[in-house]
This record gives sequence, C-alpha cells and structure tokens, in this order.
Amino acid sequence: MKSDARIFLITLSLVFPFVLYAQENSDSIVTGTSEAAESNHTAFYATGYGNSLNYLGSSLSEKQYFVYNTLIYGYKGELFLSASLFHLNKVSPFFPLYNESVSYDHVINSWFDYSLAISGYQADKRWADTLFSDMYNGDVTAGIDWRILYTRVSFGGSLSDVNKAYLQFRNSRYFETAYFCNDRFFISFDPYMNIVLGSYYTGSSTDKTNNASEQGIESSASSKKDKGGETRFGMIDIDIGIPVSFNSLRFTIEAEPGYIFSFNTDAGYSGTDGFSLFISAYIKIF
Repeated sequence: MKSDARIFLITLSLVFPFVLYAQENSDSIVTGTSEAAESNHTAFYATGYGNSLNYLGSSLSEKQYFVYNTLIYGYKGELFLSASLFHLNKVSPFFPLYNESVSYDHVINSWFDYSLAISGYQADKRWADTLFSDMYNGDVTAGIDWRILYTRVSFGGSLSDVNKAYLQFRNSRYFETAYFCNDRFFISFDPYMNIVLGSYYTGSSTDKTNNASEQGIESSASSKKDKGGETRFGMIDIDIGIPVSFNSLRFTIEAEPGYIFSFNTDAGYSGTDGFSLFISAYIKIF
C-alpha cells in the first residue's frame, strides 16, 4: 500500500470505524509524503452523504439517507482523533448522532501494517431507547499488501456487550491514472469485496411504539423486543464497491457505488441488502 495513501484510509475508518465498515476503502489521499514529513501535525475536514447508515447487517437509519461532518487530527501519521456529527433524514434534532474516535496505525514494513481503534456513538436522549442507543466499540486490524491485492482483516465489537462482535475480511486493488493539469490532479480507483461475519439473533422481534414510528421510520435493532431465539455468529454481509476519487494535494472528492448482499434473516430488523452509495469530500486543513 502506498505510504502517502494511509492517511485517507485512516480518515475513513475513523469516521466509520464500525457502522460503515464497507467504507474502509480508499488509498486515494494525496497528502504528499515529503509534505507530511515536514510536520508532525495534520488536520482534515470531511463531509459526505450516504443512502443508509449500516451496522452489522442492519440499517440504523432504516434505509433513510444520512449526512456526516467530521474533523480529524493526526499526530506523526500514526495517532488520529476524530469528532463527527450525523444528520439522518426524518429524524430530529438535526444532528441526532455523535461520534468520537481514536486510532493508532503503524506500518511495520512495505507489506504489513496494523491498527487499533476505539469509537463511541452517542444518540440524542429522545432516541436513546428507540431508534438507536449509545454504543462503544473497539477493533484490531491487520493489513497485508500482496502487491496484486491489499487485504485487511479486522476483529472487533462492542466494549460493553460480548455478544456483539464481528470479523471482517476485505480485499481491494488500488490503481490510479497519471497526473494531469500540470501534475495537480489524478483519478484513483479502489474496487473491493468485503465479507463480514458477526453476531446475530435468530429469534423474531416486535417493534415498540416510539418516536420513530411517529415520524414514519421503523424501529431499529436497538428498539426491538425479542421473542425467543439465541445469539449466533455467522455470515452478515458481502458487499462489493468501486470507489472512484478525484484527487489533488489539498482535497479529495469520492463517489462509491456498491451493492450489499445481506444474510440477516431476522424479519424484525431493517437489513442492508441492495444498492449502496456514498459521496464524500475531504479537505486537508494543515
């Protein structure tokens, strides 16, 4: 994996470390290795749109679109902190979901790297027991560059609920065009296949009467009342996508169309199966 591409991948994994696992995708940032080496401090602003906010086989936004804004600070290209705000369609207040994350990423050599991350999501109190609830997660990731493919293997889950865990295998193949417009811009591609195994519940579920239904939104996984069954570990999702990025030294604009094959069979949950789309912009502040 290119050394000047790591920061962008870390940026994405900080914004969506556990909810949007399919977004841990692109190696397309152009921070410039020589420029990054001049300073121990970096900062980014990121904003974007997605057609569904997903978490381990279920849609927290019930397949409604979302918009996010985030600030990211990096130290020596290894330690990263982020704070994010999420707006969900048909949900008030305007930002009902917040995220804070910390990640440590280290490159061992040209073919192996690893990262450790902890993230917390806090919901507005009026949605805490209905649409979604607070959650705190952690994960460990190893990255292997096979030259032909780049593989990331992640194991993580909830820090408060041992029954919520996942194992993710992601293979991607990054490539880019030549620079153009006086070597100021280039276009990059990072097609991938992502396989996620995780904890899921085999019983049926019923919705509680809550604010979500009053606003025309079905209740999410956190608002279900279980009716028998057990927790198992197995296949959750397989998703494929083709992130396409327009890059410069100071910013990146990316569109990521994809498709998710969901194996979540609990009828009480809103699954993630179907077309997915993410559009994001990343600006380097310093």
